[in-house]
Amino acid sequence: MKNHLPLAELQTKLLGLIKNSYVPEPDDENYFHQVAGSENLQLIKEITRWWRQNHLERYCFFTARFLKATGQMETTTASYYQSNNHSSFIEEIGPHFLKWLIGHTIGLTSVIARFELGMMAINKDEMYEDDITWPCDPLPVIHALIQGNLSGESILSGRYRMIISDKIIGAFEVEEITPTESIAPVMCRDIHR
Repeated sequence: MKNHLPLAELQTKLLGLIKNSYVPEPDDENYFHQVAGSENLQLIKEITRWWRQNHLERYCFFTARFLKATGQMETTTASYYQSNNHSSFIEEIGPHFLKWLIGHTIGLTSVIARFELGMMAINKDEMYEDDITWPCDPLPVIHALIQGNLSGESILSGRYRMIISDKIIGAFEVEEITPTESIAPVMCRDIHR
């Protein structure tokens, strides 16, 4: 390939191919069309996706477990990485990912991301306070995520208020707002905006 592009533009287009945010245009050099259709690019995308998910699973423990349990992990992380410029440092990606989820999802995904963001801040000895309304009892959900066995049975409908604060011993308190329906468990479904 005879490179007529400045290095920065070449790198931007290659990164765009990896992130699925760039499609070669008809007037692009053949090289970009060949790379776009190559098995090697698909392998790089798969390795990149796995590596990013692995980082988020370790850093965003509760949120990642919830996304995996509800079958949303791959599509959500792909959407996040495709639509965001991000740092390569997980300490920056983790909180940014959680804030992105809070702004782009509703239901338990957003609520769990808010909970985890608060816990991260408090664990870093930062001043933090948040008041979160949960669509179900948070304690069985948190326990199920810790145990790695989230199911519809651990999510009962109701309304609960969780106050997260660096001033609270144990970091959070929960109170029931609306009585839980004890007839049948209801899986709170998440809807992406």
